[in-house]
Amino acid sequence: MKKKTVVVVILVVLGLAVGGLIAYQATREDTVKVTVDTIQRKDLVQTVTATGKVEPIVQVEISAYVSAEIVRLAVEEGEQVKKGALLVVLDSKRYRANRDQLAAAKTAAESQVQLARANLEQAKREYKRVDELHLKGLVSDQELEAAGTAVDVQEATLKASADQVDQAQASLRSAGDDLDKTILRSPIAGTVIAMNKEVGEIAMGSQLTRDVIMTVADMSAMELVVDVDEADVPDVKLHQAAEVEVDAFPNEKFKGVVTAISKSPKVEGVGTQTEATEFEVTVTLTDDIEKLLPGMSATAKITTDTREQVLAVPIQCLTMRDPNADPKKSVEQTLVKDLKDVVFKVKDGRARMAQVTTGISSDFEMEIEGTLGEGEQVVCGPYQVLNKELRDGDLLEIDESAASVDREET
Repeated sequence: MKKKTVVVVILVVLGLAVGGLIAYQATREDTVKVTVDTIQRKDLVQTVTATGKVEPIVQVEISAYVSAEIVRLAVEEGEQVKKGALLVVLDSKRYRANRDQLAAAKTAAESQVQLARANLEQAKREYKRVDELHLKGLVSDQELEAAGTAVDVQEATLKASADQVDQAQASLRSAGDDLDKTILRSPIAGTVIAMNKEVGEIAMGSQLTRDVIMTVADMSAMELVVDVDEADVPDVKLHQAAEVEVDAFPNEKFKGVVTAISKSPKVEGVGTQTEATEFEVTVTLTDDIEKLLPGMSATAKITTDTREQVLAVPIQCLTMRDPNADPKKSVEQTLVKDLKDVVFKVKDGRARMAQVTTGISSDFEMEIEGTLGEGEQVVCGPYQVLNKELRDGDLLEIDESAASVDREET
């Protein structure tokens, strides 16, 4: 009898325990596991980063204006040259012969001028004689008119001969210019950075398309031309400072300054999903650049703005929500025009949505203004929770094992 009583008591106790557990589970509020970070006051530097190639500011492609075989290359790649130094000698035999031929033609044209001048003087004397005889009635009007016409003819002949001399002189100058262009000299002092031709090859001369024989560059001044995305280029201004990292020298940083911003866009992938619009920005390097070579890949980090001691949070702590939306309404149902920048601060263990105004951003942090203060904690993740699931007033479980990430190294 006593055993039955004990069993009954145990069953009653178990029943009460199970009932209590069920009641507790029914009333227990779910928590959301999150990571947090702290609002800090600090200096922010906003930058625009873009990549490009290091190139000399001044470089000249040496090409021929006349077509001929290369008979001599007076320099080698990497050689330093002075302004006016001999670079290339082209075969000049054909151009020399043409010049000599035109010189002879000019001499012949000058002889024709002398002959025409003598004939004109003779025609004038003949006209004077006929005119005197006409006054005495010894020759007819027709003979006088013929003598006058002969003078006119010789004057026209003299003028035509003089024009032929001018034409021959112009042709001779052109031929002499072509002959001079078989000798190519350096227009600048610099270094030969590229050789595209060998002795024996033909240099194709043209003023429209260039058959480059070699390139001479002034290596004392270098620049980096980078492509900046259209969304970032409004922040870039002339004379802004830049920090340049060259791939060949990963442990060094070079200083630079923005010296040009293109007004013409470069559009790639037109009409495709990958269409991109960029603008060329030129950064002139101001550091010791002796070790840099043309064509080296580099990255420019242009400083576009700085702020001192502003409130800042990690960028991943920011999200966009409609502060006035029904809490039961999903984020996907919110109209884009209603979305605002917000953070979820931690207050009394719960998430409290706070609308903020954003300012400049560094690589990892964003300036904020609003009803927040230094030292307050804000939710920073996980991403899905912060951006899709978290609601104002949710009870939080802070993941203490997820240490706050070092902002400077993220």
